[in-house]
Amino acid sequence: MVVTGVNVEHEELVDITKALLQDIPAAAAAVATPSEYTGGELRTHQPGTAHVAMGLEGVSWNDVDLVPSAVLQTLLGGGGSFSSGGPGKGMYTRIFTHLLMRYPWIHHAAAFNNVYGDSGLFGIAASSEPDRLGDLARVVAEELSRMGRSLSDVEVSRAKNQTISSLLMNLESRAVLCEDVARQVLISGKVVSSAELVERIQAVKARDLERVASRFLATPVTLAMHGELFGTPSIRQVESIVRS
Repeated sequence: MVVTGVNVEHEELVDITKALLQDIPAAAAAVATPSEYTGGELRTHQPGTAHVAMGLEGVSWNDVDLVPSAVLQTLLGGGGSFSSGGPGKGMYTRIFTHLLMRYPWIHHAAAFNNVYGDSGLFGIAASSEPDRLGDLARVVAEELSRMGRSLSDVEVSRAKNQTISSLLMNLESRAVLCEDVARQVLISGKVVSSAELVERIQAVKARDLERVASRFLATPVTLAMHGELFGTPSIRQVESIVRS
């Protein structure tokens, strides 16, 4: 267990914690079993909006490629086909320009980067018109296949700046700061400052993103489809597109 606090003296936090937890009996730590990423697929047939989530094995919290994977996710970006408000929502990201602006039948598409203690899941989730599930799966697979190709200095710089901006804005929240400190202590036993994280992000090069993309693309595909399944590609066909 880790207890964190913001704007509170250490001694006061310790006293409060002792008072709240003193009657809870101690227990032996659970023995963790390492996870093994295998890939696979799940399909559910249901009328209505079509949904696809397509992933590859990502990184764990202690992985040396954690920061480059975050920048790669930002570079891919994504969002909805309609977005209200002002600038700064990533409308020059790859998913916006390659998918949302090109295919009007796509409702939403965005990269995800789920990081866990000993593995991760990196990919793209998207939704579309009901009769486009097969097309949606194909264009998402194509976008994954080229995520590390032809990276320009402009888009890499933009992705790094957006990652830094998102990091610093999130850490302005006390609740997020508490959660971040607790997570870092639980996972690595130490806390990396925001200044150090910014330095690591700024140090990311295009070749790092290319290497991380190649690493992800070498792993089995995880595929989830929800919608009208008629005419949708098999997982073997999807993997063939992703590897192309």
